[in-house]
Amino acid sequence: MFLDFDSLPKYQQNGAFISLGPKVTGTPLESRAVMHNVVKGFSFHPIVTNSPRQFSWLGLVHGLFRGKHFFRFEYSDELKGETVLTHGEAFSGLLGWMAGTGWLASRLGFEAGIKRGLVELEAFNRDFKGWCEKWEQ
Repeated sequence: MFLDFDSLPKYQQNGAFISLGPKVTGTPLESRAVMHNVVKGFSFHPIVTNSPRQFSWLGLVHGLFRGKHFFRFEYSDELKGETVLTHGEAFSGLLGWMAGTGWLASRLGFEAGIKRGLVELEAFNRDFKGWCEKWEQ
C-alpha cells in the first residue's frame, strides 16, 4: 500500500510530495534504485533503500550535504496486528546544519522553512494513516 505512489493525489491533502516514483517508469523500487521525486520547490533523484521494515531515500550534494528521508514500519506493542509508522529525516555533511532548527539556522532564517516542512510531513502522516484506515474497513 505504501509504495502505491500513484495514489498520492487521492489521499494527500497538503501537497508536501507532488510525486514520488522510480526515475525510469516501471522500474521496481528495490534497494539502490534511483527515484524521481518532486516535492514543494524542487525535484531530485535520490537512491532508495527498500526492505520490509524501512523505505528510505538518500539525496546528496557530494561533500556538502546528505539528506536521508525514511519511513520505518514496526509492529505495535500496544495494538495487536497494527503497524507504527516512524517518518523522519536526518541531515549531515558540511551544510547539514542548514536543515536544522538550531541557533545558527534560526539566525540565518532557515528554521522557519524547516518547521513549515515538518508541519507538511505531519499532515502527510495523518493523510496516509486515514487512507490506510479507510481500506481496513
